[in-house]
Amino acid sequence: MMKTLKCVPLSAAAVLFVSLLSASGFSYAESLDTVSQKETSAIHWAGTSIEKWMGEGLIKGYPDGSFSPDKSVTRAEFVTIMNRVFGYYQKTIQPFADVSANAWYTNELSVAKEAGYYDGFNNNRSQADAELTRQDAVTLIARAFLLKHEGNIDASVGFKDVKEINAYAIDAVRELSNYVSGYSDGTFRPDVPITRAEVVTLVDKLVKAYYSQPGIVQGGSIQGNAVINHEGVTLKDANISGDLYLAPGIGEGEVTLDNVTVNGTTYVLGGGNHSIIIHNSNLNQVVVNRKEGAVTIRVTGSTQMERLVLNSRSTLDMRSGSVIGFVQANNPFELKGEKGSTVKKMEIGASANGSEVNSQGTLTEVNILSGSVKINGQLTNPGITSVINGRISSRTNMGPVTGSVSSGNTQGSSGSSGGNGETGGTDNGAGLRVENLVDAEATSTTKSLFAYLSDTRGKEVLFGQQHVTDVGLSFSESTPTGTQSDVKNAVGDFPAVYGWDTLSLEGKEKPGVFGDPVKSRENLAILMKKAHDNKGIITLSAHMPNFVTGGSFNDVKGNVVEHILPGGDKNADFNAYLDQVADLANQLKDDQGEAIPILFRPFHEQNGGWFWWGAQTTSQSEYVEIYRYTVEYLRDLKNVHNLLYVYSPNGSFGGSEAKYLTTYPGDDFVDILGMDQYDNQETPGAANFLNGLVSDLGMIAKLADTKEKVATFSEFGYSPSGMKTTGNGDLNWFTNVLNAIKQDPDAKRIAYMLTWANFNLNGNLFVPYHNASNLGDHELLPDFIKFYNDPYTAFNKEVGDLKAKKVQASAEKAFMHIASPVNQSTVRIGETKIRARVLDVIPSRVIYQLEGSDIEMPMVLDQDGYYSADWAIDPAFNGNTATFTVKAYDNNNVSILQQTNMVFVKVKEVLMKSYTFDNDTEEVESVGTWSGANENGTSIVLDVEHGEFDSNGALQLNATGLEPDDTWQELKLNLSNVAETVKISDVKRVKLDLLIPVSVDNNPDATVRTMVLLPPDYNIKFGMDSTEKKLTSLNKVTDTMGLEYYRYSASVDLTDPALSSAAKGLSISIVGNGFSFDRPIYVDNIQLFSVYEEAVSDPARIDDFEGYNGVDAAVADLYKPQGDGVEVSLDTTNKQGGSYGLSYKYTLGNQTYAGISKTLNEVDWSEFNQLETWIKADGLGQKLVFQLHVSEGDFEYYPDTSTDVARLEKMDFNKFVPVHGATGTLTKEKLKDVQKFSIFVNSVNGYTGTNSMYFDDIKAVYDPNVGDGSNGGGGSGSNPQGPGILYDFETGTEAWSVDESQNDANAQVTEVSSDMFSTGSKALRSAFSLTGTSFELKNDTPLDLKGLKEITAKVKLSSGSAKVKLYIKTGSVWEWNASEVFEIIATNGGDFTKITLPLDKVKNLDTVKSMGIKLESLSGTGDAFIYLDEITLVGVDK
Repeated sequence: MMKTLKCVPLSAAAVLFVSLLSASGFSYAESLDTVSQKETSAIHWAGTSIEKWMGEGLIKGYPDGSFSPDKSVTRAEFVTIMNRVFGYYQKTIQPFADVSANAWYTNELSVAKEAGYYDGFNNNRSQADAELTRQDAVTLIARAFLLKHEGNIDASVGFKDVKEINAYAIDAVRELSNYVSGYSDGTFRPDVPITRAEVVTLVDKLVKAYYSQPGIVQGGSIQGNAVINHEGVTLKDANISGDLYLAPGIGEGEVTLDNVTVNGTTYVLGGGNHSIIIHNSNLNQVVVNRKEGAVTIRVTGSTQMERLVLNSRSTLDMRSGSVIGFVQANNPFELKGEKGSTVKKMEIGASANGSEVNSQGTLTEVNILSGSVKINGQLTNPGITSVINGRISSRTNMGPVTGSVSSGNTQGSSGSSGGNGETGGTDNGAGLRVENLVDAEATSTTKSLFAYLSDTRGKEVLFGQQHVTDVGLSFSESTPTGTQSDVKNAVGDFPAVYGWDTLSLEGKEKPGVFGDPVKSRENLAILMKKAHDNKGIITLSAHMPNFVTGGSFNDVKGNVVEHILPGGDKNADFNAYLDQVADLANQLKDDQGEAIPILFRPFHEQNGGWFWWGAQTTSQSEYVEIYRYTVEYLRDLKNVHNLLYVYSPNGSFGGSEAKYLTTYPGDDFVDILGMDQYDNQETPGAANFLNGLVSDLGMIAKLADTKEKVATFSEFGYSPSGMKTTGNGDLNWFTNVLNAIKQDPDAKRIAYMLTWANFNLNGNLFVPYHNASNLGDHELLPDFIKFYNDPYTAFNKEVGDLKAKKVQASAEKAFMHIASPVNQSTVRIGETKIRARVLDVIPSRVIYQLEGSDIEMPMVLDQDGYYSADWAIDPAFNGNTATFTVKAYDNNNVSILQQTNMVFVKVKEVLMKSYTFDNDTEEVESVGTWSGANENGTSIVLDVEHGEFDSNGALQLNATGLEPDDTWQELKLNLSNVAETVKISDVKRVKLDLLIPVSVDNNPDATVRTMVLLPPDYNIKFGMDSTEKKLTSLNKVTDTMGLEYYRYSASVDLTDPALSSAAKGLSISIVGNGFSFDRPIYVDNIQLFSVYEEAVSDPARIDDFEGYNGVDAAVADLYKPQGDGVEVSLDTTNKQGGSYGLSYKYTLGNQTYAGISKTLNEVDWSEFNQLETWIKADGLGQKLVFQLHVSEGDFEYYPDTSTDVARLEKMDFNKFVPVHGATGTLTKEKLKDVQKFSIFVNSVNGYTGTNSMYFDDIKAVYDPNVGDGSNGGGGSGSNPQGPGILYDFETGTEAWSVDESQNDANAQVTEVSSDMFSTGSKALRSAFSLTGTSFELKNDTPLDLKGLKEITAKVKLSSGSAKVKLYIKTGSVWEWNASEVFEIIATNGGDFTKITLPLDKVKNLDTVKSMGIKLESLSGTGDAFIYLDEITLVGVDK
């Protein structure tokens, strides 16, 4: 371990000098100076510094006790000092002719000559014993410290005797002018010998920090230069205002800079192949010039360098995160760059032949002037080249590119991205199999796994399960060991496929540890490696958090994808999340150090609406781009090469490729085609489910053949909530599903099928258990065993050698896609950045072009690997759509790749024209005045000229005839020729600034206003009523003459489109009321804006279809189709009012229903009682469904469709019926959280076909003639519950259950029992473990309990003891209200214990969300039963 050093506070260099002077072997040991060392500090001008050195014990002076500070210094003595300061050690092979071999200074002069700062005299003479003059000393110091001046020879040299300074010394004197003060008479005295004191003082001033011993030193603030001349030094936390010298004394050793800032130049003069390490530091300019040999510079952490000059042979080792602005290579060098390292610009000079660049990072621009340079192993010709994330992208000398042309728009079609076209699984002619993978650099084991899965198709189907070895019902492990599994316990073998989720990396699922991402990653890697060692195949899905709200994956608020794409404000947060995935993938290795492959499945079930990346909240284009971004970030930036990428929308698709590929990211980004599909718990195994499943899997299998992908059943299950514990409708479900799949020649060609995890019994049971505690065997276990024994299923023992396939990845073809702004997105800022990624091709140039324009705007390759350009929005686009095309050209100027995107432009303000009056009036002229008091245009005279206010140009208005009693003083200005520079119809807002003189003659109530007119119309005066302000209310400013002015700013909106379209010009009137002054008014900063005003969001309105700019694709992006499919478009004929209605073209086929849904983002409709819409049905009598999804479930209304006569349909909320498990009515409380709106059509009498209906003006309304909905209670209408027994459990559990989120006592499913009860003949009971800590029984039925006094409940234990509370949760935040604690003991006899919860202090009793009992402080052994009975509501005493 290194010891910690202290920074020497005085000049250690000077101390070294003094130590040298006291060396006994030197010729200058005699002295005529008799001043003692002790006396020096008191009487000599340099005494303070000398005293410091004495205090350190480093100065001994002469043998007689004197120091002789005024003794002159010889040349030999001086170079000895310089050599020791820098640690020079290399000797010259041509020594000075006048230096004898036996002289004490022979080696010192040889070293100084080799170092290059001491040249000597003619005839190779050193004159070593000659006294050193002041000008020569300064010259040698400037050379040693590498100081060089450029400019006028005598500039800034202020000595009176400057003309006596020799020309060779003048620059050095100038450079050291801050250190050399001269004499009191203003002279420098260049030919006077320099003294010992002067040399010490000069070096002391030059070197403020000196490190000559190994160890760690805290640098702090160093106001000057610093020198490190010894190996083993670590300089930490330093801020150096001057230069830093890593001196030759470091030799071949190592020096580390850690969190060091150098404002001057860092000179690397030492350090060989043992690196100079620069970590988390900020260096201005670094110059490498080691004469003794090569040096390695290792740049790590967040280090940034502005400029690096390589003047000697070097190795530059750049680690991820490091950035260098400019590298100038003047000597051969080698660059080793990690992923994430960046060089913005590099120039490899002609003298740097033989240089090699091996970088997986980014070199934005490399200018090669040498004829022999290798970049990433390729010999590169002179020219300009880029390296982006390890990929070479030359921009000169590029030949034509062959291959297909890609538009990048792949969604909704075949999905081909134009990138490949190779034939997968073919032979490359050398006996090596070729497969088409997303990652051409995939590891050998990853390529082999892909081939294995491909070969499995049609021979067997591999079975998999999520969380195979860390959660289950037939085993319990506090720390998962990877050796237990419900599947293994059921059939004697593990699954073939093991699934996990990124939730484990967050610590939200096992084996993760919440709050400890490192431990979570380590635990997950351990289980994954055990699965891999067991020949298991690993999958990783990604339930990512909401990066905007901070909520979970099912929090669909916030338009998340828009924020996490490049340029979004949450992009960095998303990258940090992907970094966790990259860390896991890169660190997951087998015993041989090979990366273990993972099937990575991000953004699954995207065509649903339950995830934030789902179709209800994410457009098709956004989904495509975020999927592509994820692949490119992991593959290209994080260097992850052991992932196979799985695409898995949610079924069903009705066998339609088009529906399946709606959000397909393209062949270049997907390896495996999957599908997620669950059956229905109420009607499991129905023929329509099995037929639809087989149709979809067959379609995907054939699509995989075409695209050279692998087909899978990526997620499946008995139902979304799994199986019931008992009472399942199909006890042969597993074999029924398997038989349906394997009997179809296409559907059977799926590689694997994976079901979900056995998290718990109530809603998450997917694999039948065997011999589970208190449960025994699940009723579907016999069928699952048959499923296992079927020859077509493959479990773990049947998995072959996953590494045996020898595969070569096919070469990638040219591909381009626009990363931002994505197609059909909205641009909301006046200048947005267009980004495009160009892969696997070297374009000569990339441009973007706006529709209707011939101008090609260049795009530049940035450090993130995108070709980018800033697009300043043309005001004509504001409030409309804009279309732009990005093109990549080859060297023959042929467009080889292009993509076109359309965006909606909604910028609040786009500046069209600005009048700043910097130099002239800019053709703004006076067009007269008007006096209201005099009713004429002559009383007030206005002259306009260019003026200045506080040295800033302005339009000066010279007005005379202003009277304080005149209430209308109009000064008229015209913007001449404005129609020639802007399109007036696009001008929607005018702004300006005025400076109005403060005058005692003004009317005390004087006001000012601004009006804008659109000639030839002078009748409409925009801003007349909205801009008037009282002068005394305005802020005051003072000009350079001390005169005061009122500062007034106005903004006027032009709100008449017809007038704007007819306008030929634009005029502005300044109207005073009570002005009276004789000084000018100044006008400045007249600005014309295009304006987009977002319509005020009306929570009651679902849609009036007017806000889509007439673009069908825009409305289709918000209304997501379901079932057999619906095509939505805007219709100009069938509507209630406005310009558009909605055309709803539905198809009924195999799925027997079709529909659309729109996310409403939790609107509050509690003050409304109807849903209203204009409707024109088709008269075919099919079942039309209007569905509202609230937090408690779905509610539906069924309008009549037997007529095609248009009508206004009013749907009372209290007539909506609950479906899909929802209960009750649409209460006011439920209507506070309306999340989604849907329109479905269900087939009647087996009808199939395609027809259209039309809708318009869909909104929530209040009709006073219709009764209000319930307030959230359980009574009829708004009536609260009355006193009496609420739950007696005589007919069932009455919706009481165990709260699994609070179950820390292994409490079991509630049931009704007759073995103990307090009233009637039955009570509710639940078995639990007394060795646990706590659990709750709850009922989430909404109640209205206002007007009641208290709630009572009766409880009893079969054994042991516990403390019990009765609670309710109320209001929108589910506020907890609990009784006091009651202790119940089983030995209390046969009576139940009565628990009471008073209600007098409980708020929001009309909105009770939940009721329950909580048991804690459990005591006893073994298991027990809790009995609950007779829950009673007690009224207030009369």
